[in-house]
Amino acid sequence: MMQQAMSTLQRVVPAVTRPCTFRNVRRIVRGSRSISRWANALRPRVAPNNVRWVGNLPRVSAAIATSPMYNEERYGVMDSQEVMDNKRQAMVYELEKNNRRAAEEVVPWFLDNMPDDYFKRVPRAMQQKHLQALAGISQTGVPPDLTLVEDDSITVFYPESDKPGVLAELLDRFSRTGFGRTNQSKRKLTSVEVYTSKDGSLTMDILNFADHGQSAEMNDAEHAELFAKVKGSEGTHVTVQVDPQDPTKGVVQVAAANVIKSLALQRTAKYLGMHGVSIVNAVVSSLTDTTNTLGTGNESASVVFMKMEVSFTEKGKALPPLPQMEKELQRVVKWMNDLCFNFAQEHPTISFTDVEIIHALSALQNSRLGLLDPYSFTMTNISQMIRRPQLTQHVASIAALFRARFDPDAPLQGPEYEKQRATLHEAIEKSVSDDKEHQLLAGMLDAVEATLRTNLYLPNRYGLALRLHPSHMGHGTVGTDMPFGVFFVYGRRFKGFHVRFRDIARGGCRVVAPLNPDQHAAESARTFNEAYSLAFAQQLKNKDIPEGGSKAVVLMEPHPSDMVEPDMFGHNFMVRKCVRAFTDGLLDLTIKDPRVVDYYNRDEILYLGPDENIIPQDIDWIIQQGIKRNYNLPQALMSSKPLNGINHKEYGVTSLGVAENLEVALHHLGMHPKDTNKSFSVKLTGGTDGDVAGNMILELAKRFDDKVKVVGMADGTACIEDPDGLNMSELLRMVEDALPLSQFSEAALGPGGSLYLTDKFEGTLKRDTMHNRVPADVFLPCGGRPGTINVRNFREFLTESGEASSTLVVEGANLFITPEARQLLFDEAKVVIVKDSSANKCGVITSSYEILASMLVSPEEFLDMKQELVTDIREQLSRLARVEAESLFNELARDPSVSLPKQSERMSNAVVRLHDAVAETLGKRVAVDAEGKVVDWEQVLVGSGAHALTVGGLLEEVATEHVPHSLLKAVGTTALQALPWPYLRNLIACNLATKVLYTEGLTYVDSLPASEREVADVAFRYVHHSLQVEDLIKQVQGSGIEAADEVTNLLKRVASAASR
Repeated sequence: MMQQAMSTLQRVVPAVTRPCTFRNVRRIVRGSRSISRWANALRPRVAPNNVRWVGNLPRVSAAIATSPMYNEERYGVMDSQEVMDNKRQAMVYELEKNNRRAAEEVVPWFLDNMPDDYFKRVPRAMQQKHLQALAGISQTGVPPDLTLVEDDSITVFYPESDKPGVLAELLDRFSRTGFGRTNQSKRKLTSVEVYTSKDGSLTMDILNFADHGQSAEMNDAEHAELFAKVKGSEGTHVTVQVDPQDPTKGVVQVAAANVIKSLALQRTAKYLGMHGVSIVNAVVSSLTDTTNTLGTGNESASVVFMKMEVSFTEKGKALPPLPQMEKELQRVVKWMNDLCFNFAQEHPTISFTDVEIIHALSALQNSRLGLLDPYSFTMTNISQMIRRPQLTQHVASIAALFRARFDPDAPLQGPEYEKQRATLHEAIEKSVSDDKEHQLLAGMLDAVEATLRTNLYLPNRYGLALRLHPSHMGHGTVGTDMPFGVFFVYGRRFKGFHVRFRDIARGGCRVVAPLNPDQHAAESARTFNEAYSLAFAQQLKNKDIPEGGSKAVVLMEPHPSDMVEPDMFGHNFMVRKCVRAFTDGLLDLTIKDPRVVDYYNRDEILYLGPDENIIPQDIDWIIQQGIKRNYNLPQALMSSKPLNGINHKEYGVTSLGVAENLEVALHHLGMHPKDTNKSFSVKLTGGTDGDVAGNMILELAKRFDDKVKVVGMADGTACIEDPDGLNMSELLRMVEDALPLSQFSEAALGPGGSLYLTDKFEGTLKRDTMHNRVPADVFLPCGGRPGTINVRNFREFLTESGEASSTLVVEGANLFITPEARQLLFDEAKVVIVKDSSANKCGVITSSYEILASMLVSPEEFLDMKQELVTDIREQLSRLARVEAESLFNELARDPSVSLPKQSERMSNAVVRLHDAVAETLGKRVAVDAEGKVVDWEQVLVGSGAHALTVGGLLEEVATEHVPHSLLKAVGTTALQALPWPYLRNLIACNLATKVLYTEGLTYVDSLPASEREVADVAFRYVHHSLQVEDLIKQVQGSGIEAADEVTNLLKRVASAASR
């Protein structure tokens, strides 16, 4: 007991008897062990000689207490243990006496000087611990500077003179180190309190990790008003008020939805500190917001409240106007990028708005110039460039020009804008000699001119969004066509592009979330290229629907703070916020607002869909945000809605198209079990818990039963292989339970089967090479990153003898094989590849049908007819997939020297050509009113009299073929006329284009005139003659003549020739 107590004393006494500084030497007082408890722990069981007891305290003779060494002549013979015991008792007595004296001094001061809120909010037990710590500090005679770490709180004491910026530093250190408690930095901060003594000699910062009841006070009127301003949103609200009686004092209040409390407070404290504002007293707490969710489940989000009593008295700091402080702090708390915030602190003469512009334009150049020179134009190098004094001056001028050009009160336009732009260009030419720096500045200046719209002046924007002229970014590496439009959004921890190839376009939105800075740097330069390439592929894929191709790619920046708010995916918290900020930025650019200066002057419609890292909660939020912001077609904004949508995975729509293409390919190549009565082997990338791969297992089992062997699969968790075929029952079980490949039962493996987990190097290597190594008749890439097989590694897909490991590839995943690699595999090994734009198009067709339905019926009506509608859609999908697949293999049979991907591109380009010609001609010939509605549906397009083809008649014919039967039956053809004319124009165009192509073939389409108007006229005549022929065919078939079939075929050929 004595030895343990002595050890405790030796550890603790230095903490209360020596000066402690937060920045240099931190002493930690742990638990609730007071000095009195230490003294009692040291009290001996039996009082030794020369010791008498006064109350509870041992008193040693003065000689022993003061003598540095025992004097044997004076006190007689005593053993060394007794001497040491007496000296210990003396030390305890002196320590207890000093502690009592300190308590008598500290307690009255504590009660007189700590603010009333301290005693109201801080639990009594915590007050006692603070007193114990202060009593210990008071004996040192130095200003208080101490950290007290408890299991559920951290309290930092420091003198008044150290306050500005200390809270921000404290939170930064906590987030990185947890003050020596490794688990604390991972725990969730529940509240923060700051108290300054009335005499100004002491400040306490209290970080709580347990609920001490602070949330109960959120029901007062003040908090209710703040809560109402941000509940159910991603917004922030800030007020900065000056005390009318004392202009050196004020109150800052912040309400912020869905923020990490410690990071929001850290940013607020840092912003106030940079302006010399001291936080005197503060309370930070939160309230659950049941009207909002954030995360992978339905857990409620929260609103964080900060109320800070501040002092504006630091010398040498110019305080911005209060409205400016409110505006800047509103952005800093949640939405301003860390790079921007740091840059603003380094360059206080540049406004926060201009800092955001600078970084948005430089991030844009990272994706534009970095594609050509990824080493020179990394974000790190660009950040260093713009910090060089000479370049800082130029980028600030570019930002000022951008800001002036889009000022809604007085936009800088015409000759004056051109003059200022030319002056700035000349200054850059004269003063910047470094080629890379010149390219950067020139690109940023060009981006000012290329920006057609921006949300810069919208007060509640989440990020900075730009609608760019597509020529500024140009094209990517997959195609050379210029996109129709490019949207760019830059915000906190993300940047994103939305690339579209038509004014009405559809494509998914994906989030790329690297886990470390190196991965992020590699992805950053190619973000636009990925968006362009996927949009280009989508354009080819979307030939059967009204919408052209588009794609949105959001790149999230990794940061250690991702782990401050734990969740099952690590990045999940920030991924959700990036998705919301990006899509809200797109809404900013498409919803009319007088504060948005518009140099484009055309309405635009958004159609998005889910892709990588987009979850159902994101879809719901995007729809609700569209409704809240009065977007014209909110239900059409996002497809695959959890309730009133068609979930691709649930209904297996993408895999349905892949399976139809596989069946057609097997028949044409003589490999179908029905033709050979033999089984065939398949390997897949993608997991049994995935959409395409999982549903493909179901399709294979249903269509081919025991005539198919799955010999290999690979996903992010594992690789499984068996040359005799994996156990199909086990695969079906895993699909049913949505389990990844790592959960494959080893007991279900055959004698030659292997399971490799990717948590080991060998497993990762096997996973990454399975698609090349394992021989199979068919390869179905149903998951994996774009460009997995490329021009550098395509030969790994071949055996040592030069034969392909699979002779047939049907692409369920987009761009798994690059265009160059596809051609090389065909040239060197005659690999037949059914390209992604043909094989997996049924997913986007489903989304298009879903959005069409959402524009025609209410969510309730949709749910009532959903099952019937899905059945109709699946029938349409099978038909569209088969008719294109048959056309492709017919073209391959006609000319075997041309690879199937080339034939697929030819067909897609032919449809695009026909589509654009018809849409453009309809746009010119059909009159619309100010609201965009067709003036005269009876306008004649071709023919005359009773057989004339009118605009309304053409729409009715298209609706009969394109719109699912159950939907058309529910709404009627007339309801279609209420849809936006640009959509209807494209609906007519896509239907005519695919009808002509699939019926007549590529040779026919290639022979059409070059003139856009003439091509459109051919298409109109084709429909017109087809309708007439259909009437004649009905008459012939009903006439009962023997040659009815021969006459019917003759009439069809005549109709084709007559349309030319």
